[in-house]
Amino acid sequence: MKKMGKNRQLFVGCLTIAVVAGVALSALAFGGYLNTFNSQYGTAGTKLDSCIVCHGAGGPPNNPFGAAYAANGHDFAAIEQLDSDGDGFTNLEEITAGTFPGDANDSPNAPPPGDVAAVPTEGTIGTEVVLTGSGFGVQKGKVVLGPVFAKVPRGGWTDTTISSAMTRPLPAETYDLIIYPRPFGSAPPIVLPSSFTVKNPELAPLQVDNGSPGTEITVTGRFFSTKKGRIYVDGLYKGQPKKKRSRVTYWFMNPTTGESELRFLVPSRLDPGAYPLTVVNKVGTAATTFTINP
Repeated sequence: MKKMGKNRQLFVGCLTIAVVAGVALSALAFGGYLNTFNSQYGTAGTKLDSCIVCHGAGGPPNNPFGAAYAANGHDFAAIEQLDSDGDGFTNLEEITAGTFPGDANDSPNAPPPGDVAAVPTEGTIGTEVVLTGSGFGVQKGKVVLGPVFAKVPRGGWTDTTISSAMTRPLPAETYDLIIYPRPFGSAPPIVLPSSFTVKNPELAPLQVDNGSPGTEITVTGRFFSTKKGRIYVDGLYKGQPKKKRSRVTYWFMNPTTGESELRFLVPSRLDPGAYPLTVVNKVGTAATTFTINP
């Protein structure tokens, strides 16, 4: 009997240790997820620096945002464009505004844009967009173009003017611009619906539309982007289809107007003839016809 009593005590003790260890490991995992969230979105020290971002006020189970996070491989970026709590705002919009993406009762209050304006209203990677109006605050906030953050340079934020730039590629379509003044979570965002259109590159008629291999050719147009792209010629070599990448010697876009210019060298090892010439950047493509001379 004494031996059985000791065994029972040993079993209870081991069970207690296992439960405590399990709770500790669970807490450690939750803390790791929160650290990842804070690191990704800069929310440390805000009201979002809390486990209730993903869980209820009493802890597990998950709220809708936490459930989506778990279902998508614990990848916050994968669920940014979801509206987990169904309140009309994407998870990214809520996080940026400082509201809980898993609580439908905690949502950004988006007032009409009033006299806020964006110039220009179209562009591509590297386009500088100036927002004018009032009530932006003197502390630097955030500007979101569609699903991505725009870059606001040092000194580019005042109460009446914000300088921003598109630095990440987006498909060529029209997007909302959203201004998030500080303090996040209490200052309501300012939404400019359908206010900026991302453009594919556009080509002007070629001044010189033919050349021999090695000749430098100038191409002008708009929205080439400030990041150097590529040029391809879809031609023939010994009668067989061959796509040749041309060497780009110069690439420029005015970040305000979008006016653009590039220069390339006519590729060799292609049969003489008229072929499609395609300009490619990270947003899209534009094509024209170019003739390779003997």
